[in-house]
Order: sequence, then C-alpha cells, then structure tokens
Amino acid sequence: MSSEIEITEVRVRLPKGDAGNIVGWASCLVCGGLVLDNIEILRGRGGVLWVNFPSRPSRHGHALHFFYPINRRTRDAIERAVLDKLAETAPGVDRRPT
Repeated sequence: MSSEIEITEVRVRLPKGDAGNIVGWASCLVCGGLVLDNIEILRGRGGVLWVNFPSRPSRHGHALHFFYPINRRTRDAIERAVLDKLAETAPGVDRRPT
C-alpha cells in the first residue's frame, strides 16, 4: 500500500458575502473513490490560510471530527491541494501571511 495520498479532484466554494475568517469550503476526491466534503478554508492569525476538517461538538464540548488526516504528511497534501485550487479559483485571495 502506498504511503502517499492521491487527491484526484478538488472543488472550492466561495462565500457569497463577508464570512469573517472563512475564505471558503472545499471538497476533495481521494483515490477516485472517496469524497471529503465541507473542509473549511480559514484565514488565521497573521493572515495565514489553513484548512479545518468538519466536526460537531460532543455534549462535553470536545470536537468530534467526521474525518481527519492521521499524519502530518496527509494533512499537508490535502491542505496544499486545497490551497492550490483556491489560488486557481480565486486568484485575488492572497495566500501569504499579512
């Protein structure tokens, strides 16, 4: 089994108006057969863009993620693919920290 994740398609949706620190949402098709949907694209402190995986709060206030990468390499691959697609979809969105 390969240790590399194969992201075969990425789609980005942008908010219609001001959404605070939310820049958009992404869906990734992984290995041609699994969709990871509703990945948030956020602008954090200093203007850095990053992705957040969907979750819901537990009754104790902890985040219960629907899916998430299990290692840094996978997270980086997803984040890179999403941010590259964002740059292609919305060229006016600056990826660099402010």
